Amino acid sequence: MEGVIAGVDSGPEGVRLTIDSPGGAEPRVVLVVPPGTEVLVERADGATSPGGAAELVAGARVVARHAGAAMRSLPPQYHATQIRILRGS
Repeated sequence: MEGVIAGVDSGPEGVRLTIDSPGGAEPRVVLVVPPGTEVLVERADGATSPGGAAELVAGARVVARHAGAAMRSLPPQYHATQIRILRGS
């Protein structure tokens, strides 16, 4: 899924990101980012480097992979397995 981080909240399971994904199947989703989730920062030239929780901020464009199964909630919630932060694009 791809979108923009609209909100960041820390919780017992990890960081919770509210993602707005205009034009996506779900206009707004929540990603639960447990400790150990791979966070990468991708520059405009396509090069990536390791990132961390400090890069998970409102307004950041992200592409995320998730476990696939949605938790029953509104908006839908997924557990992230990888988050790529798009910089300079």
